[in-house]
Amino acid sequence: MDVPLNLKLNKMIIIPSILESISTLKDGTIKLIFETQELRPSDVGILFSYRKGLGYLAFKPETFEEDQIKMIESLKVNEFESEKSDSKRMRNVLFRLWQIDSSGYEDFNLYYKYRMTHLIDMLKNEFPK
Repeated sequence: MDVPLNLKLNKMIIIPSILESISTLKDGTIKLIFETQELRPSDVGILFSYRKGLGYLAFKPETFEEDQIKMIESLKVNEFESEKSDSKRMRNVLFRLWQIDSSGYEDFNLYYKYRMTHLIDMLKNEFPK
C-alpha cells in the first residue's frame, strides 16, 4: 500500500525526506539532519510540536507498507528510558560551565567538587533553623 505524502497516523507523521548529513557529537550521540520538500502548514506545526521531544524514527528508501505502519504505530516511547540521570546532567552542565569559565581550576574534578560543595551548602541553608 502506498502511503499518501504527509499522512498523519495517530500523532505519527510520514514525510518523504532526504538524509542530508550524519555527524557524531562529543557525548557519543549521533545527529541526523533531514531535508523535505515543502510541507503543508499543519504538518510543519506537528513537527514543531515534537521539537526536543523523544520519539522513534523510521527511515527507508521506499514507502512503508501497511503492516510496517501498524508495527511502527504500536511502539510506545518510554519518555525517560534514554535520558541521563539528574546527577549526570548536573555534571555535564558543570563541565560546560567550567569550559566557559574555569574560575582558576585547571582540573575539572576539583572544580566539580568546589561547585557541588557550594550547591550543597546553599541547599542546607534552606533547612529551618
